[in-house]
Amino acid sequence: MRAKTLILSMSNKFFKSKKKSFNIAFSPCVIKELDEFLLEFGSFKETRSTFIEEALIRHLKHRKNTQEQKLLKQLERLQNKEKGNNENNELE
Repeated sequence: MRAKTLILSMSNKFFKSKKKSFNIAFSPCVIKELDEFLLEFGSFKETRSTFIEEALIRHLKHRKNTQEQKLLKQLERLQNKEKGNNENNELE
């Protein structure tokens, strides 16, 4: 089965900057599920494009936050490990 192509308007600075079109392929079942969701729960004049853009922005913010937290934990572990090594060297 061939995936449908959807033109997705995205902006570099989210909604404030000029929009640029991108071609993105989605499977027909995803498009069907999205259309059904928008019919049942979509806000007034919400389109596939606006829904996907908002979802992508939220997902990017979440991923950036998750990645930042992961890196902070790794940094903390490395600092604790280094601190432990320094204490062991002082005892010798």
